[in-house]
Amino acid sequence: IEGAVSVRDGGLIDELAAKLQLRAARHGGLSLIVLDTLNATMGGGDENSPKELGEYLTGMRRLSQLCNAFVLAIHHLGKDAARGFRGHSSGYAALDMQITVEADENTRRRTWRISKSRDSDDSVRGWFMLNPLEVGKDADGAPVTSCYVSGNAE
Repeated sequence: IEGAVSVRDGGLIDELAAKLQLRAARHGGLSLIVLDTLNATMGGGDENSPKELGEYLTGMRRLSQLCNAFVLAIHHLGKDAARGFRGHSSGYAALDMQITVEADENTRRRTWRISKSRDSDDSVRGWFMLNPLEVGKDADGAPVTSCYVSGNAE
């Protein structure tokens, strides 16, 4: 779905859920919604504000309930990765699950691990690679690329 989405705005969440439900009905269902990134879908909110981060998390839960799907927000670690993700600390407490991804620039391999899980095994980990794929050419004849994922879970 194109355009700005503010997960903190209940009216926009209802509108987004309705659009997603229509597409899901045409394509056989919906199980995962990806919000890329938390900051970009915060509608100008402050991720350091407990109130605004709380509104965001409430919006995520509402979207999940309305669409009967898992909602995944992509977010970034802070400057000190050992301290966890950017933003107010109340966000971590509210998470059902956190998956941490780290990249090895030498091998281009990315490792992932469940770094927090409220209801499941948190020892699951694996790796993946993003493999480039040319999907067409632009108007100037330059390649348009995307990628596909390969990897495993341990």
